[in-house]
Amino acid sequence: MAKRKRWTPPPAWPPARKGWTPPTGWEPDPAWPPPPPDWEFWKSRRPLSRAAVLTVVVCVVAGGFFALMAVDMAEHVAGCGSVDLTDPNNYSEVAVVNDTPNPVFVGDCNGAYCEPSAAPARLDPGTHTTVRGACASAGKDMTSYRVTLGDGTEVGFIAIDTPRKHDGLTYLVTRASPDRVTATPPS
Repeated sequence: MAKRKRWTPPPAWPPARKGWTPPTGWEPDPAWPPPPPDWEFWKSRRPLSRAAVLTVVVCVVAGGFFALMAVDMAEHVAGCGSVDLTDPNNYSEVAVVNDTPNPVFVGDCNGAYCEPSAAPARLDPGTHTTVRGACASAGKDMTSYRVTLGDGTEVGFIAIDTPRKHDGLTYLVTRASPDRVTATPPS
């Protein structure tokens, strides 16, 4: 591969515009000082070395990595929203308590951190189950669970709205929300 050359004026001459080359017959201004001895007016453009290209690539990748780490640390401090989806800081573990005189079923989870293989949990009166709810999710994005009686009659929904990670909250069946977008108030 032939090396391209570029016009390079001597240090005491005015700089040339990018891409300018002297036309045939061009002469420098006689007021300009003479060029240094052995000055090369046409210098080879050196392509970037493999090491230089590798250095640039490593810097870009490392910069992206450190930027993600900074975002993750900031969100960890905020208590929610880590870029690592398995990070427990992304969800709250809460209790659903059956405070009714009838057995109920808690299941049909919708939203983040639902466990698809989990069957509806039967809760006898006075018992509870622990569930997860995505933090920093509100409205239609909240994690919600359908609560039904044994005959399938819908009691309502436990819709978990925790702007920050907040383990240990308790949600009572008698305070179930009428839909999945209305947050259930914790007790």
